[in-house]
Amino acid sequence: MNASYRPSQKQPGSEDRSVVRAAIRRLAERVSMIVWEADTEGRCTYLNPEAARAFSSPADVHIDDWFAHIHPEDAPGVIAKIQE
Repeated sequence: MNASYRPSQKQPGSEDRSVVRAAIRRLAERVSMIVWEADTEGRCTYLNPEAARAFSSPADVHIDDWFAHIHPEDAPGVIAKIQE
């Protein structure tokens, strides 16, 4: 048992992850490359502003159809990875 643990102290976890997530999101908003995130079902949940510039339309328009932007030769491999 950790001798420094005190029940009144917050345990590491979701708060730490949210700080890291916010920092990653800030970085993603500033880079000149497409950054995206998908959930465990393979649904795109985030596209950064560079995606909007690359696709010449708002990034959120592409969240539901992000598979349409995968090269046809790459699609089977991407789908296989998601289904693992």
